[in-house]
Amino acid sequence: MSDNESLDKLKESDFSKESLEKTLEDLLKLFDGKIEVADEFIWQSQLIIEGAYYRMELDKWKDEPTNYKYSVERFCNFMKERAYYVH
Repeated sequence: MSDNESLDKLKESDFSKESLEKTLEDLLKLFDGKIEVADEFIWQSQLIIEGAYYRMELDKWKDEPTNYKYSVERFCNFMKERAYYVH
């Protein structure tokens, strides 16, 4: 890890389909009363859902250059500005 790399920075892999499915599974457990969580879990879940959506768009638009370019910009901006662990 470089000196410039934050320990709080999320990785692109944190927004995979598998990560999203795990987050949604945990949210269902929460709303079914099976688990209790700290408020930070809800905030973090929102980021996982948002990031996974932007990452999904990259695959969706990969064959359409204009939409793909916009999707890349949006995902990169999200990673730069919002993809941090919530404390």
